[in-house]
Amino acid sequence: MNLSTTEEDLNNFINTQIQQSFKNSHIIACRIALDDKGFSRGIAYVDFPNLETANRCINSCNKTKIDDNELICVISKPPSSG
Repeated sequence: MNLSTTEEDLNNFINTQIQQSFKNSHIIACRIALDDKGFSRGIAYVDFPNLETANRCINSCNKTKIDDNELICVISKPPSSG
């Protein structure tokens, strides 16, 4: 992901992509990971209402371009607790 892409840019891009293919689908939240100086690390986390919407978004957005950079979309696995 381009380091200059904002959360608003990414949110709008993803919502537009999924709305074109899947009516009534949306994202819950979008967060760009920042380094300790507040700069983008080039990765983001997107929350979806359910796994079906997440998978649809991955299929729709993976390898598309935003701000001249290709998106790589995968399901994140949270760290195990314990």
